[in-house]
Amino acid sequence: GQFPAEMINETADTSMTITYQDIIDKWYPNLEMLSRGTLKFSVSATDGIDTVKVSGDDRLVFVNRYEYLSTEGDGVPVEFALHENYPNPFNPTTTLRFDLPEISDITLTIYNMLGQRVRTFNYQNTSAGYHSVKWNATNDYGDPVGAGVYLYQLQAKDFVKTRKMVLLK
Repeated sequence: GQFPAEMINETADTSMTITYQDIIDKWYPNLEMLSRGTLKFSVSATDGIDTVKVSGDDRLVFVNRYEYLSTEGDGVPVEFALHENYPNPFNPTTTLRFDLPEISDITLTIYNMLGQRVRTFNYQNTSAGYHSVKWNATNDYGDPVGAGVYLYQLQAKDFVKTRKMVLLK
């Protein structure tokens, strides 16, 4: 759902700093039922007569609160995990999320249904925590791939997990 809101800050200064965290702290706590979301915002300035949009195009802030849902522990996952991609089906991008309980070298590989490797993401010494990779439906050469079913596989230490996703065009 959408939750329109307006944040007004008055100042006589010619500049004002508003951090992304300020925006999240002001509005995101009101959206506690969501574990993640996208905040779309713009910045305008007014002298009481004229109003000017000063931020150009609308800005987006992606908020992921999965790691903040627990009040116990140190915020580090207790086991390796590869989650469902989101969105699924997707076009043209999707997010692949995974959890690492310890520092690991990881390989995230995407295969077509013929078992051919389409795209590989290699990350060395990835920190323990909650991670995500965006895939824009391109192969290792940057060429777009066709619609269809794809498999994505995470390898980290002795952990191997494969899931399925669908690209629609």
